[in-house]
Parts: sequence; structure tokens; C-alpha cells
Amino acid sequence: HVSNYRDWAVGVSFGQFITYGDLSTFNFNEEDDVFHQFDYGIGLNVTKYLSSVWGIKAQGTYGRLSGSNGIEVNNINTLRFESEKYFDYNLNVVMNLSALALKGKKYDRKWSLLTSVGIGMSQTQQTRFVNDVPVAIYAQGVGGGADNEWTNEVFMPADLLLKYQLSQALDLDLGLQYKYYFSDIIDALPAGISNDAVLYPHVGLTYNFGKDDAGSVIYSNPLDQMYFDVAEVKENFDMLTTDDDKDGVNNLFDKDNSTP
Repeated sequence: HVSNYRDWAVGVSFGQFITYGDLSTFNFNEEDDVFHQFDYGIGLNVTKYLSSVWGIKAQGTYGRLSGSNGIEVNNINTLRFESEKYFDYNLNVVMNLSALALKGKKYDRKWSLLTSVGIGMSQTQQTRFVNDVPVAIYAQGVGGGADNEWTNEVFMPADLLLKYQLSQALDLDLGLQYKYYFSDIIDALPAGISNDAVLYPHVGLTYNFGKDDAGSVIYSNPLDQMYFDVAEVKENFDMLTTDDDKDGVNNLFDKDNSTP
């Protein structure tokens, strides 16, 4: 049962926000005009595992976004944007993909691969620039500028998380989260042609707590033990009913199955 393991987890993460939209973090239209900036992101998440397969995760991230269109017209870098303050929070359903692969192991795993999907809300303060001069923007029908208002956006997060068990309580995480926005405002260019998205590659640490003398439930599938026991019973039964050297002693009790 899940209560026999550590079934709560608190994790922190650090990585980079990569914006995709009409104005993107990496834009390769003009090689000399690519706007490069490390847009950091930090995250905090809390997960409750309902079983070795399913869980619920609440997550929040903070950082900054930036991007440009990479196009130069009359020696002017047409558009770029910056968002020095970015918050989001989301709720996800977690599935442990590793627990779906039943291999009949008698020992716990050291690696686990999780995926999740959910719904979230972001809050951003964006500024759009033309030739490095801040200009007015319009987000959700509200005019703004260099000191613009907060914009709230609904998005759908989907992520893939590879976890390695450092100890019964501590995990090392390597993750990739994709945030798809149901609008075209996050890049400060609402008149664009496509909805925006943000990619969040990250590393992190997770502390698991619950039953002290056990590891996290995501590394132990109870069905693995059952499959192992069934395989062991079948193997012993086969040895009990066969006699390879035809000496009248079945293989299970025969000291040498090659000597009649």
C-alpha cells in the first residue's frame, strides 16, 4: 500500500525559460540580430502520490522572459520584449511511466520516469521595445508601456521528469516542461499570428517524506513483487515435474541433472 512508502514530495528546480512566439528567445531570421539572454527560472512543487502510478502535483515558478523577431529593417531591430517579472502556478495529474513496465523485479528501482499534464495561470509584466525604446502595448484590452499592468494568462503545462534516487529521502531531478498558452500576449505582441509557448528545461532536488524506513513509492511497484513470485513458483514447478537425466530424481532435488 502507498502508506508503506514515502508518498509526499517537495522539490525545487532551476533552469531556463525559452519563449516561443512571434518574439522568441532564440530567433534565427538574421544571424547578427539574434537576441540572446539567459532567462532564468526557479520552481517549487509539492506532490502527493496516490499510488505507485498516479499522483497530484502543485507547482509554481518564477523568473523572467525575453525575445525578439530577429529582423532588421533600415538598421532597426524591429521588435523585442522583456518581462523582468514572471510568475505562474499550476495543478497537474502525474503518471509514473516506469511503474507501467512490469518486469518482475524483486528489488526497487533507482530510476523513475514521470509525466504530468494540468492547467495553470501566469502573471507577467511585459515591455515591448522598438530600437531599444519602450513603446505602448495592449494586453487583454489594457493599455500599457514601460510601466505596464500585470497580464494574466491561462496555460496548459505538460512535462517529462527523470528522477534518480540518491537516498530513501532525496531524489535528483532532470525535467522538461512545456507551457502552452491559450492566447498570444505573453510575448507582448498580441497582434501576432500564433499562440505563445514557454519551454522550461531544468534540474532539481526532491525531498520525499512519509514512512521513515522506506523509499519513495515511485521506485517500487507492488505488482513487481507479485510477478516475481509467480515466475519463481512456475520455475520451481517446472523443476519439480522434470527429470533431465532420467535418474528418477526431479531437477529440483537432483544434485547433478546431467548424471543418470
